[in-house]
Amino acid sequence: MQQQQAIKNISDILSVVFNHTDDQSCIVVYDLNSPLSEILTEAYRVALPKAQFIDFDKTDPQIILDSFQQLKPFDFVALIQTTNFRLESFRLRLELFKRQLKVIEHPHLGRMNGSEIQYYIDSLAYDPNYYRKLGPALKTKIDQSTICQIETGGETLTYS
Repeated sequence: MQQQQAIKNISDILSVVFNHTDDQSCIVVYDLNSPLSEILTEAYRVALPKAQFIDFDKTDPQIILDSFQQLKPFDFVALIQTTNFRLESFRLRLELFKRQLKVIEHPHLGRMNGSEIQYYIDSLAYDPNYYRKLGPALKTKIDQSTICQIETGGETLTYS
């Protein structure tokens, strides 16, 4: 059940959010050090059968970095990480962003166990009718505000 739901949610994200097509290249860098990273890696394998898959733990960091050089702007990269990937001083997300690549990152998956795995998989469901209205509405409210306060757990964060 979890695997099928993960495949559906990942497939929807790829097609609806990223508008990914088979004409675009993609690389999935993953590890298999947690149950959730295993589930998501398999979901990407099903959703992206033509993708290049790179096992982070079995691949030299320079080979990983070099693999990104073959990608063109708007190609896709997925990072599936039990903790987070360290590639020396290389700021991976920033560099991929600068190259205009579409990136999704699933970091710190090892923190989730038991029922949290299903919650995470469920959280990947994307409802375009909801989010494509909510995002612009929130941006408008933020742009019109002079001060922002976030209240949670008895604490308040305030910024201009």
